[in-house]
Amino acid sequence: MICASCSSKQSRDQTLTPQDLMIREDASLVSPALLSAAEVQEDIALLIYALKNGYGGRKYVPQKVFEDALAGLEKINSSMSPGELRDRVDAILWTIPDSHLKARLNGVHAAARMKFLTAGGVNGANAISDPKKIWQVRIDSSQKKKILYVSITSFPSGRDAIWSGFIDAVKKHLKESSLMVLDLRGNGGGDDEYGYHLAELLFGGKINDPVTREYFSQTPETFMISANGARMRDLYLKSHGQPVPDYLAKLHSEAMEKYRMAIAGTLPPERIADEGQVIHKFDPKKGYTKPIFILLDGGCASSCESTIGAFETNPMVKRVGSNSIGMIHFGNEGAVLLPHSKIHITMATKYNEYGDKRFIEKTGIKPDIEVPAGQDAYTFLKARI
Repeated sequence: MICASCSSKQSRDQTLTPQDLMIREDASLVSPALLSAAEVQEDIALLIYALKNGYGGRKYVPQKVFEDALAGLEKINSSMSPGELRDRVDAILWTIPDSHLKARLNGVHAAARMKFLTAGGVNGANAISDPKKIWQVRIDSSQKKKILYVSITSFPSGRDAIWSGFIDAVKKHLKESSLMVLDLRGNGGGDDEYGYHLAELLFGGKINDPVTREYFSQTPETFMISANGARMRDLYLKSHGQPVPDYLAKLHSEAMEKYRMAIAGTLPPERIADEGQVIHKFDPKKGYTKPIFILLDGGCASSCESTIGAFETNPMVKRVGSNSIGMIHFGNEGAVLLPHSKIHITMATKYNEYGDKRFIEKTGIKPDIEVPAGQDAYTFLKARI
């Protein structure tokens, strides 16, 4: 017996191209109340195509798990609301050990996913004075000690003008301080460029990144997904009446140029960046030779975690708080917008491998000093320094 709907789905799979993944500048983010079975099948077919051909983790997640997830997606083929489709898709994506891989609808996560993403905060909120800002550098006093308090609540693109003055503000207070506290609680990530700049400043030179090898997918589908990441950010900002930074257009343009190169066959399907075994030593003449405490929690994710990794071999550093979220091995995420439901799939385009082969996705980075649940990590620390 031949399943007519299965045959039509297979036909769609075979005719999909990277162009079908493109999110256009005038794309709508408005979802219908109900999806037909055919619309659900078309959305699912596009998602499966993206996972098979553009997802940066497709070769590096457990293959049986990945295949089972694809099979589970294929079984979603009936009429339903966009919200129900998001929940069913996200539940299947959750089985893949990649915390970046998730489904949202109108910016809203599935309830089960949201529970995971908001598990942090057990050791108090970030102590930044103005929550509207993304960074702050100030001097706090505790028991006659001057604490250089540095807060980073998120990691916008390193090209964003919002970072202007950040490193200089840190440098200004290095000599007068007795110790430093880097507060990364609740930082959901973004672009770790300035996290690494700070780590290098305090290390006195080039740092030792625990991620020693990166696997970049370079298929046309991957570059389209990457371009979509910038386009989705653009669309979200416009839909909320917020200004769109100029660098988003440049990021989109750069990804599309690589897409054209991939289509032309001038790029290999994968690029591997290998740091090798070069070990950089802490420079006490240039680095910060006083204690550094990094506050982390379950809200610290992605570039927040890679920033903590950049401090890993700094001998002055202790991590304080609770485990980070575990959203580290898959990065440089782009986007897939399912055409009928308007479900936004976040999808990584590369895989990060630690030199010691550890795998901490969904378990996170452990603190050196664990703070009991319910106690504020900064208050806890100040009472003990």
